[in-house]
Amino acid sequence: MSDIVIELDNGAVVGSTSKNTIVFKGIPYAKPPINELRWRPPVQLDPWSEALQAKEYSKSAWQLGVDTKLFIAEIINQSGFSAIKRNLFKTVLSRFGQSNESEDCLYLNIRTPSESVQAGYPVMIWIHGGDHQDGSGNGFPYETDVFCDEGAILVTINYRLGVMGFLCHPELSLESADGISGNYGMLDQIAALKWVQENIAAFGGDPKQVTIFGESAGGESVAHLLTSPLAEGLFQRAIIESAANSGQMIHQTTPVLHHDSGEQIGKNLADNLVPGPNQIQALRELSASQIMEEVRGEEDFARRSFFPVIDGLILPMSPFQAFREGKEHDVPLLVGSNSDEASLFWPHMPSPLIEYREREPDASQMKELIQFEFREDACLIDDVYNGIMNCDRMAQQDLLGDSLFGAPAFYYASLHSRKNTNTFLYYFNQVPPSSKQTAGAYHAAEIGYVFDIKSPVFPKSQQGKRLAKIMSRTWAQFAKTGNPNKTDLPVWDAFQDESAGWMVYGRDIGQDKVFKVLQYGALNRRLERQLDQLPIRANKDL
Repeated sequence: MSDIVIELDNGAVVGSTSKNTIVFKGIPYAKPPINELRWRPPVQLDPWSEALQAKEYSKSAWQLGVDTKLFIAEIINQSGFSAIKRNLFKTVLSRFGQSNESEDCLYLNIRTPSESVQAGYPVMIWIHGGDHQDGSGNGFPYETDVFCDEGAILVTINYRLGVMGFLCHPELSLESADGISGNYGMLDQIAALKWVQENIAAFGGDPKQVTIFGESAGGESVAHLLTSPLAEGLFQRAIIESAANSGQMIHQTTPVLHHDSGEQIGKNLADNLVPGPNQIQALRELSASQIMEEVRGEEDFARRSFFPVIDGLILPMSPFQAFREGKEHDVPLLVGSNSDEASLFWPHMPSPLIEYREREPDASQMKELIQFEFREDACLIDDVYNGIMNCDRMAQQDLLGDSLFGAPAFYYASLHSRKNTNTFLYYFNQVPPSSKQTAGAYHAAEIGYVFDIKSPVFPKSQQGKRLAKIMSRTWAQFAKTGNPNKTDLPVWDAFQDESAGWMVYGRDIGQDKVFKVLQYGALNRRLERQLDQLPIRANKDL
């Protein structure tokens, strides 16, 4: 390895070369959000005098860890591994995570081709998933050269998560000139995008060819950035992988549907930790570990999880509503989901609808639930999810996966195609190679193929290795041109409502008609009924 020095306006950074890639780790893009900067918008960096050694990853944001541990355990349990391998992988994975956390987490990593630092490469900014509570842009599985090999720069970012990134509270809203609180993690993402605009040319990147892409909460974040006025012009293309319909309708000040307001959720935490007046100042005087101990000890999911909120400014409305009104940014969009999205959730969420995640309905309750939620579509739901009224497990699992991920992807594609003809829908159905696997094409499984991960934890058959090459090259091609088509890649037609089609990525690779139009139609009619119940803006005075 040899060093390479890049001069930035704030100071020099030193990275290292590895094969055909230049790697920079742990570059700060904002001041550490600690002490009085906790729960405030990110603050611009001061210049530094000595060269910054960008050779080690920063610490990751504080993690909730509760639900992610269950998710990872299910990947290992359901992938068809032997008992010896299962125990080995669980031991290895248990070493990652909560030991390397800090509020000082606003850093990014860059991997760029080494041929030239003046080439004007397209830039791909990855926003990690983790339900907005967990995750990191550091290390595995993003230490890959597949995008650099295709002539693109990969940037991975860290941002504040959970209670540190999305706490709302009336006192925080009073601190703000705009009367808003929460969404600090989203402001971190926007700050990282601005940093890229100002600095990526020094690394050989083209700030006018930026693609944001992410999976799960990262996919939701892409949808948020597509609908935030503050992010307009900071990117030119977007990829949404399996964005959930779980925390997309929470308002800062107003309780709606099954959600308390963001401020009420924050007040609940503060009342437990620091009852009395001046709660935010008291919370800022606590250590992060004290706050996280309280949050992690909360058994109620709704009281331990903190999400982006509709605040009328950073997020003017639900991203679904923004797409519905045609107010999303006009950029090419690639979006999709996986065939078995809920296979890993189902053991811990025995309800076919996320709003009822704590309930396990019997047959009589299920019939009432389906009739209440789907109204005139209840019979259709009973038909297309055969056995749902009798609580058939697979029917419930399929309904949960479609309602959370598949139908929202279809909704985004359908609406955005009316604004931008470069809109592309995919469906990933590649399963683990073991004949004993039960996970199917589970939530997040496509990441191993998009990044062409080479790991025994995520094994691939020869056909799977070919699929990974195709998907990673397709994603890079989209980043270059806003269109995934290239002469040596499968032909992929843009999405059209009147003849809805998608690209299928699995054992068979190619275009096909969307065979879930009826399912997605019923689910999205329910979604729009929910949207009709939401106040458009969280703060009436904005």
